[in-house]
Formats: sequence, C-alpha cells, structure tokens
Amino acid sequence: MSALSQRPGVLTKATQFGAEPEYGANNRENVMKQPQGLIKLLLEVTAAEADRDDAAMDLAAYDEPAVKDALIRVGADASTPHSVAASCGESLAEIWLRKKTMNLDALKRLKGEACNEAIDLIRAREPSWAASIE
Repeated sequence: MSALSQRPGVLTKATQFGAEPEYGANNRENVMKQPQGLIKLLLEVTAAEADRDDAAMDLAAYDEPAVKDALIRVGADASTPHSVAASCGESLAEIWLRKKTMNLDALKRLKGEACNEAIDLIRAREPSWAASIE
C-alpha cells in the first residue's frame, strides 16, 4: 500500500519522504508538521520538480539550521531546476527577514535564480540591507 493510499484525505508525495500532513489546514492542503520529510524531498534529485519546489516553499516556515543548510545546498547547486532554486532563495530570504538577520556568506553561495529571488525579496522588504548586498 502506498503512502498516498494509507490515510484518508488529500495527501502529497511528501508523505513518501516522511513528512506528515496536518489535517484541517485552511491555507494549504499540504502544510507539514516537521521539516525533516520536506528536507529529504528537497534533496532528492529524482523527485518531481514540482514536489521539490513545494518542499522548498514550505521550508520557509522553519528556522532550524538543517532547513537553512538544505536550502543553501540546493540553491548553491547550479544544476538545480530554476523553479526549485528560486523557491530556495525566496525561502531563505523569508527566514532571514523573519529572524531579522541575513547570512551574507550564504547569500554569496547561492546561484542564479536562488540568488536573484533572495536579493529581490530582501530589497523589497528590508531596503536597509541592500547596501550590504552590493
């Protein structure tokens, strides 16, 4: 029996990677309680691009070092699909903005769309940080 058919309700492929869905969530059908399954899904290069993209976006809700490390790792990989990389950069920026601290070394490691998305969001929401970026 697959992970998708073990529980009633709408499930995503993230459940196959150990993430448990939160039932009754109003905002999203696949809000996850724990980041470990999302990290595993994000790092799985054979997973569907859309699933990896969703995992990267959902990880913005977590502040754990392992979350940031995974987002940086994937965002710094030039072979990462553009949509996934962009979501990694956006999620990192969301975390930094929420915590009111930016990791400039990590930002410099990001490639392409990951870097662009992070910088764009930071410039839009915390213009005072723009000088340290350039």
